Amino acid sequence: MNETVAAVKFIYIVAGFLAFVVAPSALVAAKGRAAYWRWGRLYFWAMAIVAFTAVVLAVWRPLEWLALIAVSSFLLRVLRLSRALQRAPV
Repeated sequence: MNETVAAVKFIYIVAGFLAFVVAPSALVAAKGRAAYWRWGRLYFWAMAIVAFTAVVLAVWRPLEWLALIAVSSFLLRVLRLSRALQRAPV
């Protein structure tokens, strides 16, 4: 069990670091261009992985506040970006 938790923590850390590194690229890219959508999607999926693994870790070790923060912040991000992703070029 400890190896599984260690693997989930590792995925959580890697995805969080990826989101941290990619976010400035999405912010600097010209809005509406292909690079803007590419970096934005990569950031979105990295944060989705962070939220999912945070919920897994919160269930493993009963930390209700961690689960609530992970789910609520991700849902707010999804609601905000859902319309933008629908307009994204393919």
